[in-house]
Amino acid sequence: MESSGTILVVDNDEGVGAFLKTALQGHGFTVFVASSGRKAINLFRVKPIDIVLMDIEMPDLNGPETLKMLQSIRPDVPCFFMTASSPLTKGQLGGAIDVFGKPFRNFSEVVSIFSEIVD
Repeated sequence: MESSGTILVVDNDEGVGAFLKTALQGHGFTVFVASSGRKAINLFRVKPIDIVLMDIEMPDLNGPETLKMLQSIRPDVPCFFMTASSPLTKGQLGGAIDVFGKPFRNFSEVVSIFSEIVD
């Protein structure tokens, strides 16, 4: 399934960011990677982002803090969290659509969800 949307991946683990960039590009997405919440906000201001995929735990601004700032710029952009250690309930998502566990158990599901959003 080929897609053409633009995804902003935010993770302070540069290995995760590089993996997700390669994997998502392989499915036709344009991908920008930010290694911090502040860098994500800067990219978000200047790039045509369709979807945000963001780690919850980051050193400068965490995922929920970054999400609030992104939503103040463009509240219409869907955001998804990912985490290896911080399970959230849907009520704790603070405006994010969902949370994916790392490592991804079913990456094709992530691709399918993102493809539906940009189609």
